[in-house]
Amino acid sequence: MRSHLHALSELGVQRMRKPDLSPAEAKKICKALMRSMDQLRQGIVLVEGQRDQQALQRLGCHRVYGISGQVRRVCARLADTHQPVVVLTDMDRTGAMLLEQACEELERYSIRCKRDPRTRLARLLRIKYFEHLDRAYEEWMENYKRRR
Repeated sequence: MRSHLHALSELGVQRMRKPDLSPAEAKKICKALMRSMDQLRQGIVLVEGQRDQQALQRLGCHRVYGISGQVRRVCARLADTHQPVVVLTDMDRTGAMLLEQACEELERYSIRCKRDPRTRLARLLRIKYFEHLDRAYEEWMENYKRRR
């Protein structure tokens, strides 16, 4: 177990620290995470690459599109969608540039670009790369259940 946790921390995934959160704070974060995950499962999500796409699919998100190298093509395919699109690019320079490109392109088609879930999930789960979203989310929820 220790080696698994060490490997996750090396990948930019940090465990939920038990002493840092009161039960009320943990419950509030848990509810926010569940709301965010429901939003992702029900909506359209743009991610950077295949590993990000696979991580979201493992969490039950089925309308996930990779945009790396094909922002315009993917956004054009979504032109008939009259539903907001969540953009979950990594929390690095490349991710920020892709986020801006995707939002500009989506807005050309009058599609609302939702940026907030990206920041919220990265902050709550303490991740930088969304390819780790599934493991970080499952670990957080597992730790939360153990604390109760």
